[in-house]
Amino acid sequence: MTEEKISRRKLIVGIGSAITATGIGAFLVTNRDDSKPGTSGPENQGQTQAQPGAENIAEYGAEPNPNDPDLATARANLQAIKDAATAAGPGGAVYIPPGTYFVGQDDDTRNIDFGNSHPKGISWYGQSPTESIVALTEHMDKDDSSHVLMYYGNEVDHGTVEFRDIQFFGNAANLDGLHGGETDRSSKAVILTPNVRSGTFNCNNVLFKQWFDGPIRGRIVDWNIDSCTFVENGSESRRRGDSGHSMEFSEGDATVKNTRILRSGSYAIDYRYGNGDLTVENCFVKGYGTGFLKMGAGKSFTVKNTFVRGNTPWIEENYPDKDDRGDEFKGRHFCYSQLSRNGKTKLLRLRNVQFRDCTHEGIKIRRPTKLDADNVSLINANAAGAGEAAISAEGSKAELECLMAEKEITVYDSNKFAINVRSDAVGTGEIGTLYYNDTTKFGNLGGIRIVTSKRPERSCFPIPLESFFAGTSSEAISREEIRSTCRGDSVLTDKKL
Repeated sequence: MTEEKISRRKLIVGIGSAITATGIGAFLVTNRDDSKPGTSGPENQGQTQAQPGAENIAEYGAEPNPNDPDLATARANLQAIKDAATAAGPGGAVYIPPGTYFVGQDDDTRNIDFGNSHPKGISWYGQSPTESIVALTEHMDKDDSSHVLMYYGNEVDHGTVEFRDIQFFGNAANLDGLHGGETDRSSKAVILTPNVRSGTFNCNNVLFKQWFDGPIRGRIVDWNIDSCTFVENGSESRRRGDSGHSMEFSEGDATVKNTRILRSGSYAIDYRYGNGDLTVENCFVKGYGTGFLKMGAGKSFTVKNTFVRGNTPWIEENYPDKDDRGDEFKGRHFCYSQLSRNGKTKLLRLRNVQFRDCTHEGIKIRRPTKLDADNVSLINANAAGAGEAAISAEGSKAELECLMAEKEITVYDSNKFAINVRSDAVGTGEIGTLYYNDTTKFGNLGGIRIVTSKRPERSCFPIPLESFFAGTSSEAISREEIRSTCRGDSVLTDKKL
């Protein structure tokens, strides 16, 4: 790739970032009943230009194949993407013009291996998530590992990689073998492996839809997710009793903003290894199997101006009653501090957040965790009655320290206790004000002190955001609409009791 092309690409990326900063962009809303992605409508034809500085895959032989006719056509499209990436060179980019491009192969390898057989640090651009669609073909051999679309190799510095204005469709319901549980192979849009820090990955206005085991497994690198949508990722895996997350991070820092996460198989977000920081802001999360946030490692977790609903009618209808161990996962938890792979005490910071409808404990602590929450509500936690409390600390390694001496939380309709610290766990610190209603009781508080507990005259928790999205029929909502709806200084906050 020439220096002239690199400079031009960086200029375009800078312009795109400036546009994003002004609030011009898309926050996706997709139709959950689509089994396959749609093609662009006639109103969009003839209005598209290739991303300047990126290699247009159409120039290398790619042709839309929205009906996914056979493996040969999908293989030809895959080769066109590889050729475009090779032409772009390390740090370059490929452009996906409007159309649906099913890709795949019949080799027992990943579809595209960046940093090894193909150039490192390749970015992807499209026209929009409803127009530029890259999908996995259903005609691949069920015993191949080619269900992985992209692999960014380890021990490689990928620099800054971007995904923008594009849809990655996993086609999980139609993948042979995976759907029937006949293979252990997984389908992910992006896989990163550990060993060295490999760069920064940015996703802006991207739709990740129906990936069997989850679209992102981000290890070592830093991630920035902005104005994206995740729909039914890990759902097929959950249906057969396994787990699959919408996002999985390790080692690096991750930020998720202005994003919808709908119908995740297991967790919406899983931080698995390392000492990084995770921030979730202005997000809407609805429906998952196990939880919204799993804290297996990591240093700090910040969630603000966000609405989370665990159990939904769709989850009840589509997920099995029990897995192989006999456990039920239908919106089980909100946040779970389960492991301490890095041996560190975690900080969970919550601001202007509403959690609704989980079947077991809401915030479950099994490892040392500091909880710093303000204007946070937990509504209908422990709905199935199988857990002990909306906020629970249990096990000999559980330490819950509450850093809320002048802050307030609300626990409504908890089936058992608002807070419970088992005798084998440790609880310390203070909660300034805890609001509760008639169905809420108090368990063992351990050493946690509640300064004030009272029943308000009316609801003091942030209002649901579901009403804003329920009537939305358009494919995209502007980022400014999302920000004006989610920001905590207006709609979300209601402290007047």
